[in-house]
Amino acid sequence: MIDDKIEFFIDREELSFLSTWLKSPDRKPMILRGARQVGKSFLVRQLAKKHNLTLAEVNFELQPKFASIFNNPDPAYIVPKLEEALDVRISSGTLLFLDEVQICTEAITALRYFYEKRKEIPIIAAGSLLEFALSDLKSPMPVGRVSFRWLTPLSFREYLNARKLEILQEAIQKFVSKKEVISEIVHERLLSELAVYACVGGMPEAMKRALVGGKALVSEAALVHNDILLSYRSDFYKYRGRLPVESLNAILDAMPQIVGQTKVKYTSISRDIRSASLKSALDALDKAGVMKRVCASAAQAIPLSAGENRENYKILPLDVGLFISQSFLGSHTQRPVANLFDKWTQGDVFEKKWLGQIAETLVGQALHYHSQGQHLYYWMRDARGAEAEVDYLTQVGTQIVPIEVKAGSSGTLRSLHVLMAEKSLKKALRFDLNLPSIQDIDMNIPTTGEKMKRAKYKLFNLPLYLADWMFELLEKI
Repeated sequence: MIDDKIEFFIDREELSFLSTWLKSPDRKPMILRGARQVGKSFLVRQLAKKHNLTLAEVNFELQPKFASIFNNPDPAYIVPKLEEALDVRISSGTLLFLDEVQICTEAITALRYFYEKRKEIPIIAAGSLLEFALSDLKSPMPVGRVSFRWLTPLSFREYLNARKLEILQEAIQKFVSKKEVISEIVHERLLSELAVYACVGGMPEAMKRALVGGKALVSEAALVHNDILLSYRSDFYKYRGRLPVESLNAILDAMPQIVGQTKVKYTSISRDIRSASLKSALDALDKAGVMKRVCASAAQAIPLSAGENRENYKILPLDVGLFISQSFLGSHTQRPVANLFDKWTQGDVFEKKWLGQIAETLVGQALHYHSQGQHLYYWMRDARGAEAEVDYLTQVGTQIVPIEVKAGSSGTLRSLHVLMAEKSLKKALRFDLNLPSIQDIDMNIPTTGEKMKRAKYKLFNLPLYLADWMFELLEKI
């Protein structure tokens, strides 16, 4: 039996961010965005506890009658009504938390008036289907009077913290600060822990259930994953009237096939449902945070959005653990519990495409956290007979940095060399299972039209477990 009183995520990195927000002299009401069950409500409660604030919590899903209080957006009306209903004095020593706020769009509108008239009251609104609610607002969005923060699943970095693996964390920090290299023994241990994290994933309840008594019980996480996936399907009925539920279910069913697909093909999802319906459903799931679209970019210049092609995109799952559990749904095959990476380096145990999907998802989740809701990008050349793709693109200062992800210890880099030559880029990252290293690449590459161009760049090879630290490392190299 899991003890729900365990103070498990007190050191979650987002808690530090919200603590800084709380102390800001020009604090605005905060809207927390993110998919259902990524830990928004728990995080807010922990914030109140950490700072000894009285928590005044309204959950519009469980307490729908509270919505009528916000028909008048003036805090002079709202605050006394909430105090009476909650039996809590609301002041600067109170954290006002409006949960499942997508159900009451009037409460979102009221946030601007709290900023203007009752700025001393810290207020956080959160919800899992907020993108739809924001598009339904009858009044203009209170731009400039609210702050936004995306909450994603727990990272591998936070997993190490939850496991209290201080020695491994210290080894990474020493490497990042250029004080020490990572030893072979530490490298192998980190790969083993990353394999466990991949199966457990970053959904808070799944990680909490899995990490009990110092052990990592992947089977416990899988039970939570199945419940979460069922809850998402139940949520689909909330979209009814906007979108056909069958399209949403078809996409969720097809996730193990379409993740990592260079360009999403609707026939890979269903041959019986119209493409327009599937496209609308993909838009909805993207908005709800159940998955994230990674758009193709021409990588011509900064910003990457300038070369964006919204018609060509691939799919990033919300969480690697959920993705692995989805892959085994309806199967009697025992899911991997031991060292996933040991098994995949042995060659024939797992499907190589599936392992590639896992590796790409691990890196994509790190980029998703850093992007804070902004678009993610990859590079693709769709010319017949000269196709090429690089898994991700990111921006560091004024430089475009391509990222290639490999699900093993080796693999060709033809597409990366082509991109680096065509765009004259100077830095690139490769994630794989090897120890960190740096290569100076200098070669002539046949590009478009078989013209030869020179690819001259530094390739930084990093093990997959360093994905959460990639931006800290890029700033130093």
